[in-house]
Amino acid sequence: MWTVLGAAALTAAACLPVAADNVFWLDFTDFDASPYGFGGQEDLLVADIYSSVVADYSPWSSFTIGYDFDAVTPGYQAPSGTYSHIDIGGYDGDPGRYIFGMADDIDWRNLNHEDGAVIYSSEFDAWDSSYFDDWDRLTNALAGTTAHEMGHILGLCHHHAFGPIGEAGVPSYGAYPYEGGSETNEHLMATGSTGLSKSERAADRYFGERETWVLDAADGRITVHAEASDHGSRDTAQLLSGGCSVSVTASISVVGEEDWYAFSWHEGDRVSIEVFSQRCNRFSSNPIDPYFELYDPLGNLLDSYDNYWSYSTGHDGALLDYLVPQTGMWHVAVGGIGYESAPNQDFVYGQGPADDGTGSYELWTYRDSVPEPATTSLLLVALASVGIWGRRQVKRMRGASS
Repeated sequence: MWTVLGAAALTAAACLPVAADNVFWLDFTDFDASPYGFGGQEDLLVADIYSSVVADYSPWSSFTIGYDFDAVTPGYQAPSGTYSHIDIGGYDGDPGRYIFGMADDIDWRNLNHEDGAVIYSSEFDAWDSSYFDDWDRLTNALAGTTAHEMGHILGLCHHHAFGPIGEAGVPSYGAYPYEGGSETNEHLMATGSTGLSKSERAADRYFGERETWVLDAADGRITVHAEASDHGSRDTAQLLSGGCSVSVTASISVVGEEDWYAFSWHEGDRVSIEVFSQRCNRFSSNPIDPYFELYDPLGNLLDSYDNYWSYSTGHDGALLDYLVPQTGMWHVAVGGIGYESAPNQDFVYGQGPADDGTGSYELWTYRDSVPEPATTSLLLVALASVGIWGRRQVKRMRGASS
């Protein structure tokens, strides 16, 4: 049986998806529900898992999610065209590790449409068979793990689960700033490194605001700039504008140089900044160990950010939820650390980029902006209503499918 659902619909069609970008194919060929006491009911369980994953991704219209499971005629039936393969079944082969899933990569902005992930669906039985012999708990755990690994191949990292927005504040670099947040483990990108418990894995989780920003970028809702020819100083900084989600692809071509960028931010804005180079294999052939500096409108250096510790960020830098204290033109300077200045640095998990600190990177900023004062109260009420309604709608869709 071949089934496909557009991300905004919950009606199955008995045909393969039309060849297109952003197709995700859930392969349940090796899925076995017998360890949980549901042998012979795989088709019903698969339908519930699939519907839950589709509900999680329903806000993004460019993602098409299909699945393959046929209990009568087993064997993988691949769709035509380009797609990302999600293999759901079996154990990870390393007893005691309890690895529930693994993605090929963290594909920032979903640039690779032929990557994939594996979900070790039987691993929950090895972990605690008596707990996951419950239909809803098993469905939530497998759907959540599937949505999580799909999130990685759409650019999501574990720290994007941190939430709600604002509690992260200015992080203390060298460690997770916020694995214990009040909403973090309700979010789908939460994991063992954020303290996700067994009961939280079995809950019906959702994508939070920070995760939504990254998925919006994967869906194409982002302004991507080319690098300016000359922006090596504050006076010649490249202005990055074009909405709340903005990035630029660039490179450090001369040893010791810094690239400068300007942003028009307002008091009360909350800004997140990330640099991608080693992470996600974004520039696997020519990465750098990047750092960036933040300057206020008066030209004062506030801090330098490097080596954000996370399983999914490596040695790239990040700044979460900086509360802008002053309206004006803010600046970010990006540079690369060379081996000679940091001989003990682990570059690309030991693989090593150019020793002189030259290479490529992408700078991304997201601005959660403050409304104009005259309409602040009305907009806050409206946005709160939309946010609550939207979350309830997704929850309602998921509840109806389980």
